[in-house]
Amino acid sequence: MTRPCQACRGPRVRGLSPSVAEAGEGARAEVLGENPQRGLDLVQSLRVLQYAREDAVDVGGADLGDAGGGRPGGADEGAAAVGRVGVGLDRAGLAQAGHAGRDLALRELPVDGATLYFEQRGTGPLLLISQSGEGDAGRTTDLVDALADDFTVLTYDRRGLSRSTLDAPGGPVTMADHVDDAHRLLAHVADGPALMLGCSFGAVIGLHLAAEHGEQLDTLIAHEPVAPWLLDAPSASDAHRSELAHLQDLFATGGLPVALPAIAASLGIDPAQPGAEPGLTPQPMDDRRLANFAQFITAEFTALRTDPGCRDLLRATPTRIVPATGRTTPATVFDHQAAHSLGALIGQEVIPFPGGHNGNTTHPRAWAAHLRTTLHP
Repeated sequence: MTRPCQACRGPRVRGLSPSVAEAGEGARAEVLGENPQRGLDLVQSLRVLQYAREDAVDVGGADLGDAGGGRPGGADEGAAAVGRVGVGLDRAGLAQAGHAGRDLALRELPVDGATLYFEQRGTGPLLLISQSGEGDAGRTTDLVDALADDFTVLTYDRRGLSRSTLDAPGGPVTMADHVDDAHRLLAHVADGPALMLGCSFGAVIGLHLAAEHGEQLDTLIAHEPVAPWLLDAPSASDAHRSELAHLQDLFATGGLPVALPAIAASLGIDPAQPGAEPGLTPQPMDDRRLANFAQFITAEFTALRTDPGCRDLLRATPTRIVPATGRTTPATVFDHQAAHSLGALIGQEVIPFPGGHNGNTTHPRAWAAHLRTTLHP
């Protein structure tokens, strides 16, 4: 029998008021722009805001100008807008920018060995999304947009990616580090058990969090976790650990152009993205994303290879775990097999989601509908 979703009974979010304009006394900026994401990048590049532990940043809508291309002189006006602190500005443009008036709060959280950047958007029960691959807080922007009327969506940059900086750059990052980061982030934001969507690498983080801090999670949807330790046969686990090492070697010798197609093949990803929904936010292969791929392949593949897993603890967790796969992910690939091994381990049916391994980015609206049904049983 499926137990009720306790976290779905109402919002359980600490530190974010219904209107960020009333969220506290600290540093605050209203950025008015037709493209909030470009505005956020401008905020980062100008270093105008030093996000404190309890400081909220509200992104509204108007003209950020030439933050990434636009009318002449717009960048100067955008910079001036970013520099206004504590000023209440009209939010009408936020709806025009596609966020329908929903506040977007940007924050940082110091943790052991790093500083985490995170975002909150929307209204409702707290839903933490732990991203796949090289993805940072903005990877699932279309999915978050589709969920923000029903959930307070929490996304973050994993340590070492984008704006989540390491105290010792270039140092090792373990799975235990990532799990502790998620644990501390929820302890900082949530007042009770949260919902969580973990995709690929993020699903592995979610499984460890459920095993070690099950009281923090009501429900975890684990979509195609890339965890060798989930496979039943030791030979299969060892083979996929060796495969991860081989992919790292490809990256070291041939760079991303050689490694990325091999990674896609390993996970059953079709680069053509058949059936992708129209109007998706572009995810260009810019310098930041290239750096994230380097961190993902060099440091985080090692974290996956050396992760001992938590199979026994998963059987005893109070968290409701929902294994999931993509409908178009081939049954022969590692991530699909790992999801089904998880289902067998905990005695739960594997739920198919629209699209393939990256369905969260190629089919965000269909995913949002599916998540609402799955998270509100």
